[in-house]
Amino acid sequence: METVRDPELEQLDLEQVLKRPLKSQQLLPAHHPGQASYIWRIESAEGFQIVRTNRFLTPPAEDFWAGSFHLFGALTTDLTRLAVINRWLQPKLPWAVPQIQALVPFLGRYFAVVDWMAGTALADFDHLTEDSLHTFGSALARLHQCQFDVFGPPGILEDVSRGTPARQFAEALIATQTLLQERFYPDEPWAQPDDGFTFEGPMAPILLDMDPTQFLASGGSIRAVVDTELYVIGPPQLELVGLEYLLSPAAAAAFRVGYEAIAPLPALAPVRRPFRRLLRALSFQGPEPWEAWMDWPIRLPT
Repeated sequence: METVRDPELEQLDLEQVLKRPLKSQQLLPAHHPGQASYIWRIESAEGFQIVRTNRFLTPPAEDFWAGSFHLFGALTTDLTRLAVINRWLQPKLPWAVPQIQALVPFLGRYFAVVDWMAGTALADFDHLTEDSLHTFGSALARLHQCQFDVFGPPGILEDVSRGTPARQFAEALIATQTLLQERFYPDEPWAQPDDGFTFEGPMAPILLDMDPTQFLASGGSIRAVVDTELYVIGPPQLELVGLEYLLSPAAAAAFRVGYEAIAPLPALAPVRRPFRRLLRALSFQGPEPWEAWMDWPIRLPT
């Protein structure tokens, strides 16, 4: 994914947007390629806060955005969804989740004013202590226990009628994989969908772009999850298969201890290859070589 840049937004005086004086504003650098938001740290009479807005009004014509929208209805340009996600997550996670204090329309988009959180963006899950990895595992297990019989956008958290029946997920995944293969990988045999793919099981809230940079940490412990726009309702196994690319063997072992203190790790062997295929077609961690991606070491054997 490429990181979209908008010079007009980068030079914007946020006092014009917020209609109040600011002591300072600082545009923060993107933490990872393809980051969907511009994020500023501001200081005013109320103290420190974060302001964020979308880098684009229309999602770029890229594999990640096309696939995420086609399969889950993931649309980060609608910042009202962020309030729903963060409000729902806060009581269910052991870390802080920034709440939206205001949504301000300006220049045809919304600017969200959210709580400022202390900590530094996590560069790698290996930087966490063993206890924090246990907590990470147990936190995801608890979210995965919040089960739905539909999949789709985060609006399901407020109204399940916004979802698609879970029994249709396999069909939807094959259609999405076909779209991605035809549009972005027409000459890549690895991108062809698994026509025999089937899936049964409940859906749960998952972070579609799971990455350590979505979290703030200090002292080897996660303090907050701050990049939540791409929470969707989908198979927990998809999130766990993605984590296999992000966890070292030691980190995966500690994560697993925490997860299984809450619930058994779901079986990943039946879905690992089709879910790896989907994640690569979405450029989950960038344009990695297909064969190496599919043969990545198994970190969470089940």
